[in-house]
Amino acid sequence: MFTQYFACSPVTRTANCSTERTGIEERVLRPLTAGATMKLIQKCLGVGTVCVAAAAAAFVGPIFSHPAQAVGLPSTNGVVGHWVDGDTLELRSGVRVRLIGVDTPERGDCGYDAATRVAKRLAPAGTRVTVVNPPSVDDRDRYDRLLRYVMRSGNDVGLRQIKRGAKARYDGRDGYDRHPRQDLYRRTDREHRDYPRSCGGGGGGGGGGGHCAPGYSRCVPPPPPDLDCVDLRAPIGVFGSDPHNFDADGDGVGCETASGGGY
Repeated sequence: MFTQYFACSPVTRTANCSTERTGIEERVLRPLTAGATMKLIQKCLGVGTVCVAAAAAAFVGPIFSHPAQAVGLPSTNGVVGHWVDGDTLELRSGVRVRLIGVDTPERGDCGYDAATRVAKRLAPAGTRVTVVNPPSVDDRDRYDRLLRYVMRSGNDVGLRQIKRGAKARYDGRDGYDRHPRQDLYRRTDREHRDYPRSCGGGGGGGGGGGHCAPGYSRCVPPPPPDLDCVDLRAPIGVFGSDPHNFDADGDGVGCETASGGGY
């Protein structure tokens, strides 16, 4: 465990450390074999305490510096430029990143606005994120986007998206690469309602007909009159224009504490 990976830094470059630039910002971990470990230790013992300290930093540092590194997953840091939709972001460096194992509605589909709004709240533009590259997953998809877990302040953005309504897809069960968090993502998806993929129809949730206001997970009448949260029997999903302004905090769920009226 202590010698599984080591990180490249100005100190450890003297120990034959190499970096791989990915167009993001920082460094990638590379494997260190048991034989190479012994050679490095022997070399350091012959050089002095500075090299011993460098070796210690190389072996122990990744275990304590970041949760993604602690489990042996290569990771890099970047700054969010903007979100393209709920599962794809562009870093300030210009690199596009696609969340692994997550699928949100595309532009023009019902649920797109809500999913993108949630992503922006989870990792706003200008914030620093860690993108994690599991060895079992291809580096890029067919659109040349990096395939990564995205972490902000220790939170998995993809997992949080699934809890809000994204689907767990594009993994080993769909004919794609299996990823380490696949079972967790799938289990979480089963426990949470998905963003709706269609806003059509007038009778069911979110319908756009004359008797239902558009953009909601169940049917409520369009204004006027303007409804308030006290008029709802339970929280409601908000996926569009929100004509009743149920979703005050913009997280895709309106009237979180509702327990009143009949809608």
